[in-house]
Amino acid sequence: MTSEQAATVGIKLLGLSLAVGALTQLVGTVSMSSGSDLSPELRASIWGHTVGGAATLAMGVILVAWGRGLARVLFRFRADSGNSTSHTQLLSVGLAVLGCYLVVTAAPELLRLALDFRITGASDYAYNKELFWQRSWVSVAAETLRLVLGVGLFAGARPLAALWRRLRPLNNS
Repeated sequence: MTSEQAATVGIKLLGLSLAVGALTQLVGTVSMSSGSDLSPELRASIWGHTVGGAATLAMGVILVAWGRGLARVLFRFRADSGNSTSHTQLLSVGLAVLGCYLVVTAAPELLRLALDFRITGASDYAYNKELFWQRSWVSVAAETLRLVLGVGLFAGARPLAALWRRLRPLNNS
């Protein structure tokens, strides 16, 4: 199996996992929203979770549909030698898929937080925005960090794998 094939399989499995998880989240939010006596805050929260779940589902479907193209982008500058994949190449694939996972899980969550921030200001702008930031700044910071780490891992998978290989050589015994 070549590095590109391994990356394709990993990316498509990641997309499938995200799509299934998003479907279960969407079923849960739809069942929660069926009540007629919901407060405006709860409706806004359900709306944010629905949009976040839909974005996650869309990203999962995109990863399944475009997994091969994404793997080609990842390995466009290197041709594999034969059919065997070295440990460094497999580590590079794993880091890239992990980076892809971090990006596609952080982006919908940041979208949901942005919608919550936008919706909470509907009644009393200054008070609700301040209250939102008091409760959610850690989530925004964590999701932003996850997004940046994901992009870094995806973009720098090969150099990181090579560095790891130099620092921790395989034990040949």
